[in-house]
Amino acid sequence: MKAACRIVGIGMVCAVLASWVSGCEEEQPAGGLTAIEMCFYADERCEELSPEECMSIGKCDVCACNTCTDDCAAGQAICSGNSVSRCTLGADGCHHWGMLEACPGGCAGGICAGLPDACTPNAKQCSGNIVQQCVLSGGSYQWVNAETCPSGCANGMCASAVPGVCTPNAKQCSGNVVQQCKAGADGSYQWVNAGECPNGCEAGACVVCREGEYKCFGKTLKKCVSGASASWQTVKTCQAYCSAESGGCTEDLPACTMKPGSKFLIRQWTDGDTLWIVPKSEGKCNDQEYSAEDSKWKDIRFDVRVEGIDAPECTKAQNSYYYYTCIQDTKYTNDNERMGYDSWAKAMEMLPFKSEIIVSCEKTLSDGSCGYDATRKRRLAYIGYERDNASYDFATELARQGLAFANVEFASTTSKIGQICSAQKEAISAKRGLWGLSSSVNGVLNLMSKDKQKNLKNLESRCNSLMK
Repeated sequence: MKAACRIVGIGMVCAVLASWVSGCEEEQPAGGLTAIEMCFYADERCEELSPEECMSIGKCDVCACNTCTDDCAAGQAICSGNSVSRCTLGADGCHHWGMLEACPGGCAGGICAGLPDACTPNAKQCSGNIVQQCVLSGGSYQWVNAETCPSGCANGMCASAVPGVCTPNAKQCSGNVVQQCKAGADGSYQWVNAGECPNGCEAGACVVCREGEYKCFGKTLKKCVSGASASWQTVKTCQAYCSAESGGCTEDLPACTMKPGSKFLIRQWTDGDTLWIVPKSEGKCNDQEYSAEDSKWKDIRFDVRVEGIDAPECTKAQNSYYYYTCIQDTKYTNDNERMGYDSWAKAMEMLPFKSEIIVSCEKTLSDGSCGYDATRKRRLAYIGYERDNASYDFATELARQGLAFANVEFASTTSKIGQICSAQKEAISAKRGLWGLSSSVNGVLNLMSKDKQKNLKNLESRCNSLMK
């Protein structure tokens, strides 16, 4: 039996002070107690507080002493079959047995005995024709039936009715791709791509490098040396650029020139018939030149005037590459003709930055490179390119769009001008581009600059004769 203090109202005075000696576990201290002190000693919630502290937080301002009996000791637990019951403090201030808690692994000495983990979480295995998966069950990871397999179970997966084509985890090469034998969704083992090998694949593994092969690491040239295992060894560090194709530095190669049949990359279009190009050296020539003025190596580049056409002029402005290029301008002058910007934009669309081209030319210099125009600043060349396994001539295709005139003034017997004139005739019939500005050839020419009118005054008759 012990006393329990419970709140029964605010501001009431304890009316059961006399029950202290007979109703509480502790004896009344010598010297007697005040009402506050009696409530303090009766209320277990004030165990570590002084009577005044207890009073200040409202624990003992009203109370009454009741009696109850503990059924168990605090912290005690007992087993009941495969369940456990724990001793808890009740609302009446006494300890009682709580509700039963199930113990999946059994109960002993008031403690649930959990089963030990039987497997790794999410792992799978076969049990006859049944796939079992490792899941949390009863506080531990156990094997649980997940799926029945009509065609049998293998390696934790239902086997396919179709036999596999390879041995599990084996590897092979398919071209430059490593393939590994893995189970598919149907449980059968098939070859699956595991990764691509830049240097080739051999015996199911990527090749690091091949004996004698060169590779550039920035400006550092390295060579593959085989032995116990292949590795890259430094050959030299280049001043300009490293060339793996030649196994050397670009400064060691002859300078790239603009010869017929050479490959180049588009750097920028100035207008519809003028552009800058840079060599695609492929390790055959040095595409760099040393600038004493800037004390550094720079790209070799060529300013080219496309042969066979005369595109309308456009207003130009400087860009970040320090080249001049077309800008939109609605005020037409000798330097900004109608559809000049459109011609440039179509050229950019047909052959954008870094497009690969092949040059050909009618006139060559003594070193075999393409000749210059009248200004002696621009090289003259036809621009060839490929699309979808077909070859095209840029001048012909721009004329076909109606955005350039056939340049009959400078036609020669060996030129492609007849082909260009035919493409122009097609554009005139369809009223494409420039040819939609007027109903006649002369009407269109009259809208151009005086220089263009002069150069193309016999355009229609010359083209007719060249197309025969």
